[in-house]
Amino acid sequence: MRMPNIEKLIQKKNVKGLIKALKDLDNFVRTKAALTLGKIGDSRAVDPLIRALKDEDEKVRKGASLALRVIGKSAVESLLRILDNLDETNEIRRNVANILREIEDPRAIEPFIRALKDNDREVRREAARFLRKIGDPRTVKPFIQALKDFDGEVRREAAGALREFGDPLTVEPLIRALKDEYGEVRREAVEALGKIGDLRAVEPFIRALKDSNREVRREVAEFLRKIGDPRTVEPFIRALKDFDGEVRREAAEALGKIGDPKAVESLTQALKDEYGYIRSEAAEALGRIGDPRAVESLTQAIKDEDTDVRYKSTGALRKIGDPRAIEPLIRALEDEYGHIRREAAEALGEIVNPRAVEPLIQALKDVDIPVRMKAAKALGKIGNPKAIEPLIRALENEYGYIERETIEALGEISDSRAVEPLIRALKDEEKEIRSEAVKALGKIGDPRAIESLTQALKDEDDEVRKKVREALGKIKNS
Repeated sequence: MRMPNIEKLIQKKNVKGLIKALKDLDNFVRTKAALTLGKIGDSRAVDPLIRALKDEDEKVRKGASLALRVIGKSAVESLLRILDNLDETNEIRRNVANILREIEDPRAIEPFIRALKDNDREVRREAARFLRKIGDPRTVKPFIQALKDFDGEVRREAAGALREFGDPLTVEPLIRALKDEYGEVRREAVEALGKIGDLRAVEPFIRALKDSNREVRREVAEFLRKIGDPRTVEPFIRALKDFDGEVRREAAEALGKIGDPKAVESLTQALKDEYGYIRSEAAEALGRIGDPRAVESLTQAIKDEDTDVRYKSTGALRKIGDPRAIEPLIRALEDEYGHIRREAAEALGEIVNPRAVEPLIQALKDVDIPVRMKAAKALGKIGNPKAIEPLIRALENEYGYIERETIEALGEISDSRAVEPLIRALKDEEKEIRSEAVKALGKIGDPRAIESLTQALKDEDDEVRKKVREALGKIKNS
């Protein structure tokens, strides 16, 4: 007969009846009564539900716990009395602490600050979790004290909580926490110190690069990379041999950022790392440092099986600008990937060596438009007259950005054979093309262009007309 009674109580939302049902002999009835009281949310049910937390049946206890969470703020005062009552069993106080943590009511802050010193570690854990989530400034000093707690989980929560405040008072306690026996505590301390950004952490972090916990080493390496302190050069050189790939990657990137030539030898060794992303970082770092000692290793890396390694190595050789890289860069003009061929063409333009002229002329026919652009620009920088006829042919077949690069290259070489094609370009519909052609004719300085340039003084664009006047001045004064 109980089942129909409980259903009637539920249907009528009979709070008094449901409270009585919390003492029913049937655990199913007690459970259903508890859950229903939570849904109704009547404050009269709070104390009876708290008593139900001691029920012999686990499902009833869980139902009462869930109901108190649903009732929420109306239950806080009663729950806090239980939390503060040291005569209650630890199990009940743990459950109450867990419920209060989920309700997240500010009235619980002070009681939970006191609970950080509770004799029961589960209560302290719940207190630490609640206070970390709330993030109230009143908890800074209590959390500093909690860094000395006997329980590692409490210390971990304390370190994580202190990260959010950025308070200088927390720096020294967090530095001490870097020696904690538990890796997760050390990791939280590293994250906290990294967010605070206080330079007092640099030396302790350098020591922490040898931490047994790889997550700690990763966090430390990331922080030290960002600040780029010269004191980290030697530690980062050692970190290039770390067992963890992410630490090695951070080390390579950091050494490139700092730019100390002492790292060159170790970074060239890192070009042989088992992981492509580390070889790639090492290549980029060597390019940033710009030391010619890296050229031989980079010319080998240009043949790496990893696409990004080849790309970064090509870019590094471009930045270093050493003539020994010419032949490998010429071979890179035939790489299967367009972005690598582009980088190679640009690099050959930076190095300025006549051996690159013929391969760059061939690159003017590349299927990739940006490669053709870079090749034209590179030929202009090298300035070899052999490129004039191929550039003129390219000018007749190209358009837009490539046409501009080709015209610019013809101007840089300044060979009179380019005059007639450039004169024709003065009538192009794109003002940028006309403007570039005017500049190129001015550089060449051939009098044959005077008549056409004079006509161009009537161009519809102000900027083009301005460039025409400048070009005429150059030709007449040459």
